[in-house]
Amino acid sequence: MNRLNDKIQPGMAIVAKRPAYDHYGISTEVDGRLCVIHYIDDKCSGVKGKISQTSLRDFQQGDELRIEDYDGLGYSYARRKTSLDRAVSRMGEQEYNVFTNNCEHFATWCVTGESRSRQVEKFVGGVAAWLSEVSEKRPWIPMMFLAGTIFFVAATHSNNAGAREGRYHV
Repeated sequence: MNRLNDKIQPGMAIVAKRPAYDHYGISTEVDGRLCVIHYIDDKCSGVKGKISQTSLRDFQQGDELRIEDYDGLGYSYARRKTSLDRAVSRMGEQEYNVFTNNCEHFATWCVTGESRSRQVEKFVGGVAAWLSEVSEKRPWIPMMFLAGTIFFVAATHSNNAGAREGRYHV
C-alpha cells in the first residue's frame, strides 16, 4: 500500500485523476479493504451511471489519487460518518447527468451537503468566455448556442427525478 492509501478513511471524498477529467467517489471499507462508492458504468449489465461500490483498485484504474478537502477543515469522525451515510443512502441510484448530477456533484454533496461540480462550473465559464469572444464577429452564434442549451437542459433535467423532488438537500 502507498502512503496515500494509509491516510484514506471511510467517508472521505477521493479523486482519481483521469486524462480528461477527475473522477470522484466516497471511500468506505469492507472486511478491512478500502472500497469506493461512486457513479459507475457496469459493462456486464450495460447499466450506465449507477451509484455502486467497487474496490479502490477498480475506482483508481491505475490513475493518480488524492483526498479532496473541500474547505480546508479536514475530516472529523462526524463529518466522515455523515458523508458515508449520505453515500450509502444513494446506492443504486441511476440518475447520472454530466451537467447536473455527476460523480463530483455526488461526492461534494456527501461531504458538504451541497450538490456542486467545479469541473462543470469551469467548463461553463470557459464556454461563456468563448461565446463572448465569438459574439463580436458573429452575433447569431450565442443565440443558437443558448437555444440548443435550453433544449438540452430541459430534456435532461426533466428526467432527474431526485433533483426535482428535492431529495439531495440537507
